[in-house]
Amino acid sequence: MVVGAGVAGLVAAIDLARAGFGVTVLEAGATAGGKLAIDTLEFDGQSYAIDCGPTVLTMAWVFEELFERCGERLRDHVTMHAAPIVARHAWRTSGKNGAPTFDLANTVEASIDEVGSFFGKKEAENFRAFAKTTKAIWDTVKEPFVVAQRPTAWSVLRDLSERGFGAALEIDGLRTLHQSLTARFEDPRLQQLFGRYATYCGSSPFAAPATLALVAHVEQEGVYHVAGGMRALANALYQLALRQGVTFQFKTSVSEIVVRYGRVVGVRTGGPVATATEVSAALVVHAGDAQALATGLFGAEATRAVKAVEREDRSLSAYTFSMLARPTGLPLARHTVVFSDDYAREFRELFSQRILPSEPTVYICAQDREAPGQSGPAVSRAAAPSIFAGGPAADDVTRLFLIVNAPAIGDDGPLPVAELDRCEATLHRLLNDCGFQLNPEKTVRRTPYDFSKRFPATGGALYGRASHGPFSAFQRPGATTPIPGLFLASGSIHLGAGVPMAALSGRLAAIAAVTASPSTRRSPRTATAGFTPTA
Repeated sequence: MVVGAGVAGLVAAIDLARAGFGVTVLEAGATAGGKLAIDTLEFDGQSYAIDCGPTVLTMAWVFEELFERCGERLRDHVTMHAAPIVARHAWRTSGKNGAPTFDLANTVEASIDEVGSFFGKKEAENFRAFAKTTKAIWDTVKEPFVVAQRPTAWSVLRDLSERGFGAALEIDGLRTLHQSLTARFEDPRLQQLFGRYATYCGSSPFAAPATLALVAHVEQEGVYHVAGGMRALANALYQLALRQGVTFQFKTSVSEIVVRYGRVVGVRTGGPVATATEVSAALVVHAGDAQALATGLFGAEATRAVKAVEREDRSLSAYTFSMLARPTGLPLARHTVVFSDDYAREFRELFSQRILPSEPTVYICAQDREAPGQSGPAVSRAAAPSIFAGGPAADDVTRLFLIVNAPAIGDDGPLPVAELDRCEATLHRLLNDCGFQLNPEKTVRRTPYDFSKRFPATGGALYGRASHGPFSAFQRPGATTPIPGLFLASGSIHLGAGVPMAALSGRLAAIAAVTASPSTRRSPRTATAGFTPTA
């Protein structure tokens, strides 16, 4: 039994089915995909689908390997385009040669040229060294941490020590990301640009370990746009699961993970115990935020599975805008980031004061920008029809998704309207000052309160525990739990947040479950509905 049909749950179900389990996935929502969500906006008689979760794919090899394990090819089911640039960046101050925006390219050598043009020759050489360092960090941690079951700090140090003393120093885990970047780059804008990688796991660059700089290398290995939006990836995983014999029950909420005699025996679906239905299962993979288990939303017995995340340890939430707009001024790229003037103040407000930033950094995904080989103005449907698979878009109407970091305080209730209005007004003022005018026609907004309702017990935290401190990576729970038969998979556990990381957590949960069930037949792709043992 798998509870939750997000990316982690889908991958866990696929790998369990291949191992010989009959797998049923229970999902409270109407569709698979979890945070790979869309908003559908109606405007001028037409319907527009807008990605309102993750907007880009990295580490595509995780999904390529998944399809290969099933005897298939990812690219036969998902059309991906390599991003012409990783992202466009803007500040109120222009670059060395007066350039208004800086584009981080999709190769190291091209990025070196761009850094040199915008920030100067010395910073270009600093970036060259930075790229070398981030690759070394990735190469060092990939095997003992990224593709392995949750290690301990001591096991990682042991593995690194076997490679020599330099390997332990290579990961740069004792400094904060900001400390590392200030030692490497002179221009505060570059410190800010690469410090933003901490927010990929909902954390502050002033508290997260410098190891997170490895994200720079991951992006240089490949950033992909998925034709039809990221929901197309979720649909491909769902169809793959069906082909492996997985069954799904949508609009089915789980009220309890049933534990008897110290081990999992199934789940209850529906409402209170008197009206609930108990479904037996040899094992259960909980593929949702671990905080829901820890706070008793799946029954008192299941609280033993994980420790609760304290309020002050929560990751970031978000204030988001799904928007149809007619942008003018400087051209938006597919991914554009406009930075606040004072990053340190922004994160003090987010994590210490727990308020929306007085001036927020803004991420903008312009879903109708950049067909392969193009950037700048919106492309037409005729030029790149696959880009518009999520819905029609005229050249002068663009689908936008904006993200502003917000504190995870959604369980306190709705934020004051005045605070939300102030944040939105400041957002548009910053964009205008940097040369972007969005001119929105229609907008759907979501706040930490909305995310708290969607992901109960989290306060709206979208990334589980914040990755703050040198040992934060070892504080997330792993795939196994103290309760026999109960396994975990999601972005809130090891390895952390992000689409590929959630997928890897699903893989690790399946491996742990198979290892704990030695009688299970391991032959591939023979599972059908009702096959035993049941997952």
